[in-house]
Amino acid sequence: MDTARLEIAGEKLFVWALIFLGAIVAILTGFLIGTDAVPIFIVILAIALSITWLAGARERWWLLVPAAGTLGGYFYFGYKIYPHEIALLACFVPLAMAFAVRAPIAQLRTTAFPITMYLLGFYLIVHWFGSNIYNWVEGTAGYGNVSRAYFNAVWVILFLFAFWRWGSTKYIAAALLLSYLAAFARVTMGVLLYYFTDIFAYVPVINYVLPGSTYSRSDDLRWSGISLATLAICYFLMKKGLLRKTFHAIVFLGSCVALVLGSGRTVVVLAGAMPLFVVLLYRKLVPLIVTSIALVGLVFIVNSDPSVLNPLPFRVQRSLSVLLLKKGEATHYGKTEASDRWHEDLRKLGYSKWTQSWQTVLFGTGIRPFDFSLQEVRPGITINMENLMDSAAKVGSYESGWWTVIAVTGVVGLMLYASVLFYLLRKLLPILLRERVSDHSHAFAFMAVFGIVMWIGLGWTNGGFPTTEIMFGFLALAALEDRRRKTQPEHLSITRQPVEHPSLAAT
Repeated sequence: MDTARLEIAGEKLFVWALIFLGAIVAILTGFLIGTDAVPIFIVILAIALSITWLAGARERWWLLVPAAGTLGGYFYFGYKIYPHEIALLACFVPLAMAFAVRAPIAQLRTTAFPITMYLLGFYLIVHWFGSNIYNWVEGTAGYGNVSRAYFNAVWVILFLFAFWRWGSTKYIAAALLLSYLAAFARVTMGVLLYYFTDIFAYVPVINYVLPGSTYSRSDDLRWSGISLATLAICYFLMKKGLLRKTFHAIVFLGSCVALVLGSGRTVVVLAGAMPLFVVLLYRKLVPLIVTSIALVGLVFIVNSDPSVLNPLPFRVQRSLSVLLLKKGEATHYGKTEASDRWHEDLRKLGYSKWTQSWQTVLFGTGIRPFDFSLQEVRPGITINMENLMDSAAKVGSYESGWWTVIAVTGVVGLMLYASVLFYLLRKLLPILLRERVSDHSHAFAFMAVFGIVMWIGLGWTNGGFPTTEIMFGFLALAALEDRRRKTQPEHLSITRQPVEHPSLAAT
């Protein structure tokens, strides 16, 4: 009896201790909110969302990564934290918890993860290790920014390794929707920065910064606009009903306007190529003719009278200058001399570094520490374009997908990347030609194929390591395979009972 009373008393004591602790936490939280309300509220909200995610992620553990890859930008707290890095942490922690408390559910996929992806991942890790050894021998620091530069290429491979083994594609529609919302929010912020440049350059408290927003304020609209346009056209193709299609068509047109505000020339070509890519994919003659006439007509109008660009803002003129066929006119409206020289000289620098020796031709130059002294303004030091280009080349920032891969990883890296990209094209393009964009799996396939084709075709002018193209491609492959397996009969090997011949039955 005494033991029972002690147990009851112990339980009450535990409850009272929890109440007391909760009261202290509530008082402390109220005090903090009273002194600095907005930051504390955001911290509390972030903690609550994190706990909710960790408790309820389960098979959804991978959902945040595609959206983070679409979101772009970075969070700045004295150093940069990219959204895909936060998303990787948010997906691997629930997966590790599943390992700790129970075995995670392995996915029964008949297709093995391609050997070229294993080789590419292994090669990049060895490359990272070799670069750090080289930097150690040379006595240079910067292991952190060297590792960060390599991680920009490796993160998608690490994610896909885990996804192919333990990722469930039943939530593929939610992943696409989250990517759509992330792109929409990114474009919205870019447009606000364009029109309200004197108010803010980033989201305060969380310190979220869009690329280029602290300098020109709207450069990010180039790539956020094309991302939103790609997602909008996917939803337009797979959704039924006039109202839904009209909504996504408006989003597509709005994203095209937004990317023109970003003063990017390459993205204007991408925006024009996208509807042409769709009609070629659907093999519709009349839409192909109409689209071709519209694109050719636009180019003809601008070239017949370039003065139609005069009333437009400078950033819009710069974007549309890509339509001008005469170099003099394009240079006049685009003011692109410095930009063209920068990109051209970076490509030449990449070629010269790549061809230093047979070792660099085969294996590339690797990554070297970024020269932070160039960010410091000191008396007596003159910083010229050559210094900036050399510092950018050290971390592989060639602003060209081709030269980022070739100069940094050499012929071996180029062959591995090419094998992965052509593997995805070989797998996904026949499916798109046969089934078109009819569901969310096909939407990821469309984004992957379009992205790969554009990376191959325009990668010499823009871009870096192909990441989201590869991620979207393997998400699509996994989803399509899972769907195909579910639609097949589960018991193909079941044999029916033998039917006796009537004459044998009579005997």
